[in-house]
Amino acid sequence: MVLANRFSARGGALPSEAELMLEFGTTRNVVREALGLLRDEGLVERLQGAGTFVVTEKILHRFDVLRGVGDGFPNRRHRMRGEVPTIARIAAPEPVAEQLGLTVGEECLRVDAWVAFDDVPFSLATSYLPATLEDALRGATFNGDWYELLESIGLGLETSSMSVEATVADDVVGPWLGVAIGAPLVLFTRLIIGADGKPVEYGFVRVRADRVLLQIPLPRSAPAGREPHEDTP
Repeated sequence: MVLANRFSARGGALPSEAELMLEFGTTRNVVREALGLLRDEGLVERLQGAGTFVVTEKILHRFDVLRGVGDGFPNRRHRMRGEVPTIARIAAPEPVAEQLGLTVGEECLRVDAWVAFDDVPFSLATSYLPATLEDALRGATFNGDWYELLESIGLGLETSSMSVEATVADDVVGPWLGVAIGAPLVLFTRLIIGADGKPVEYGFVRVRADRVLLQIPLPRSAPAGREPHEDTP
């Protein structure tokens, strides 16, 4: 319920211990133990005389169109913060060269982008882009929305292919995201295609698993036909 933002309408306040006892049909000791576990995980804070409050909110991220962090949240721009700690020219490794249409060893840019939402670390992305974008990227302002940054330097974004999988924080990513080494993360691997049909960016975005909730519309289309064996007992 905490991770699903069920308490947002209450200003982040959880029900009282007595209310939780009634709702879940359990004892006060069990409720206190559960609240203690939530506090140890950094999800809630217990204030004596005031109650228990959510301190980490999941960000709803919808996958129907290209959108940045927290799109649809009130005052999003005042709640996001972004930094670009690294913009460096490197020789394109083979996987990067293949995705960006470069020759292996050709210069490209490696850009690291860090995002916080409500002053809590949210993501760390490593992106590879054509080297010709270096001056424009160094002169751009990053407010936390990567797509808006690319559009601000004159790139038209047409589409993106995205894969999503589970991973864990290592000794580099963990400190940036404020989590322990081995903590669960969600890894997005994306390839952005520009309006001209050419690759714009190949990137890897590591997101705290306790901070994101993915929502994907899945319309059901009429089946094109069954395989013959499907009707066989």
